[in-house]
Amino acid sequence: MRRSNYIFIVVIIFIISSMYYGVISNGSQAISNRDGKVVMVIDLIRHGDRAPIFWSSELMGDIWNESEIGNLTTEGRKNARDYGVTISSLYPEIFYAPEIEVYTTNFTRTMDTAKEVLVGILGKSDKTIPIKDINEDASFKSRENKNTNEIVKFISKKTAENYPQELKTRYESELTYINKLCGTDFSGRGRFIQVADAMLVSKKQKNVRLCSIPDTKISEIIQLGEQIYSDNYKNNIQNFLVSKDLLLSIIDTLLLKKTKSITTNYKLMVMHDGNITPMIRLLAGEQAIDEGKFPDFNASIRFELIEENDDFYVQVKYNGTPLELSPKKYTYSWSEFLNIILTKVLEL
Repeated sequence: MRRSNYIFIVVIIFIISSMYYGVISNGSQAISNRDGKVVMVIDLIRHGDRAPIFWSSELMGDIWNESEIGNLTTEGRKNARDYGVTISSLYPEIFYAPEIEVYTTNFTRTMDTAKEVLVGILGKSDKTIPIKDINEDASFKSRENKNTNEIVKFISKKTAENYPQELKTRYESELTYINKLCGTDFSGRGRFIQVADAMLVSKKQKNVRLCSIPDTKISEIIQLGEQIYSDNYKNNIQNFLVSKDLLLSIIDTLLLKKTKSITTNYKLMVMHDGNITPMIRLLAGEQAIDEGKFPDFNASIRFELIEENDDFYVQVKYNGTPLELSPKKYTYSWSEFLNIILTKVLEL
């Protein structure tokens, strides 16, 4: 091979590799690397690290106390504040002179997470920033629609598939084991999930022994609890309807920004895994959840509105990684994005 041809091939490979790396690492398909700029970010995040949602003196002893249950831990506050610092550094163009909207659910842990994220973003007290309760906004309430019966049928079918008798027998057996070992009187799927959550959070955050349950058994209980927990959120009709409303609201907000009808450039919405999980399913399909995308604390879904030469594009990222809303594509023109999202909503 002649030297000039070899150099030419090397140059071509370098260019293609650079383009590919830009797509994968930045998830922008080179839009943000040219003249495009992010003009708005809508950020849906799960609250920060919390204490367990359930407490039992017999099970957990003095690991936690009742006043901590369900609230942010010190680590949770730090992580939320760090997230605010990170997000402001990722989008200096929108945080140069930010106009921020904040929504949270009516839980202390979500409101506290929002406050800490804002402190991280602004580097000062957030007292002048309003925090609106998401439940007071009619656009996020589940409402009657012509597809409700179809959704109920779909959810019922999926629930029947995901809750076989052997699964029910397993968690009942594990509850019997816990009751015998810890002197408790737990029963029912809901309580089993709470106990599994308490074990998961306690082991993760404090690395402690619960009662005298062996670590291997704790791992089995946590795994089963996560399975039931995830299945419940993937197939809960209420969560699907709220996610549907959220998506429609997001489209509306991005459209208002696109037409310069609003000046807000960052919208923060703090919620729960029960909101994030069905949203991921709607956006990227069940496979996205099955591949380990069950949301951890501070998990985020970000919608970026990108403007380039009077055209608008949208990217959706889960924990900073672009989501494939359609095969092998990460960045969408406004019309493509609108068509994809509305199609997904109508599929319900």
